[in-house]
Amino acid sequence: MALAVVLGVVLKLELIGYDGPAPSLPREPMREERDSDGARRFFYDLSPSDPGLEVADACARLGSRLERLLNSPKSPLPEGMFATRLTLEFGVLADREDESFSYAWPSDFLRVLADADIQLNVSHYLPKAEPDDAD
Repeated sequence: MALAVVLGVVLKLELIGYDGPAPSLPREPMREERDSDGARRFFYDLSPSDPGLEVADACARLGSRLERLLNSPKSPLPEGMFATRLTLEFGVLADREDESFSYAWPSDFLRVLADADIQLNVSHYLPKAEPDDAD
């Protein structure tokens, strides 16, 4: 059975009616978008620095980081009457050669997401096999 490794992780923070500076989580966002209806989206790269890190290992590192950032009294999120939505986007790579792949989301990681009201979205990438050379 193939291993599932993390390609990248992005945290998307959506705020409505907020006109202040971009929250630092802990760095500045890599991108910002604005809508005409007053919504702002900030995108933060939370990808693991280790290439080829399996999902469970990435979750262990990321869960404690998110807990410190978002579930503490010193959270950098703006206080006030702003509609806020957090989405964590995971990119997971698995080998297409194997018939199946699997991984588990650690319960501590899921607890952190639930406590911070973070939606989890996962995209799976299965690279295509290289065509055989006819030479």
